[in-house]
Amino acid sequence: MSKDGVKKPDITAIVENPATKKAKWFIYDIKDTVRNAATAYKLAGQWHSGIANIYSTYIRDLQDDYIVSSSLGAITRCLDKDELVKEKEHYRGKIASVKTSIAARKSLVKIQEYKEKVRAIQWIIDEVFEDEEESTGEIKKYSIRFIPLKTDDRVIYKADMIISQ
Repeated sequence: MSKDGVKKPDITAIVENPATKKAKWFIYDIKDTVRNAATAYKLAGQWHSGIANIYSTYIRDLQDDYIVSSSLGAITRCLDKDELVKEKEHYRGKIASVKTSIAARKSLVKIQEYKEKVRAIQWIIDEVFEDEEESTGEIKKYSIRFIPLKTDDRVIYKADMIISQ
């Protein structure tokens, strides 16, 4: 499906079965490693944009009696939750270090960025992504699935993924 103007996840797909009135969408991104705040933050942005795109371009046109399910995640060579916990604590420390109101005002933009990184890291750790639906403001929760990249020769990687309803 078209993903113009969207932070593009590597995999965006929909499986629809009109006979059973079911549809399932898949949004996955491929990351070499998931072990730091920058990657967690980028994944969250890609998932958010991908979900908004799939709903605005496809799901909204399905009939109301359709059952829609989701599959969201990342395909990665390395998921390191211990490193993510360290990163989360690092950013929490930066947030806590703002002591004066002048410094706080000057640091508001950075503090907000740090809070968003902490939140993105927590989603990865908990394997649950919380996304705010843009049209309603409703918070929806999606399970995050991590699919391991495998290699036999350290040059070519592969991942196995079953797509079904």
